[in-house]
Amino acid sequence: MNKYELKYMLETELSKCDRLIDVLGKHSHQFDALWQEIREKQDKINNQIIEIRRLKDMVDRYRRKLYADKVNQANAEKTLAEYMGDSVDN
Repeated sequence: MNKYELKYMLETELSKCDRLIDVLGKHSHQFDALWQEIREKQDKINNQIIEIRRLKDMVDRYRRKLYADKVNQANAEKTLAEYMGDSVDN
């Protein structure tokens, strides 16, 4: 091989290397964008988990309040029945 062929081969390889570097740069930016999207989705999921816990706590409080109201209502009916002289069976 003469020096011109070697020079051509070197330039060809340098050109390939430059194109690969460009591709790697593009992929790096795409990966960064994807990681950012993943972080945003994880934050959204975490916020939804927090909201679900808050709503579950709210439902649990209402359920306990309804149960306490029913117990109080039953006790009031029992007291009224005892006061009226009816037989009360627990």
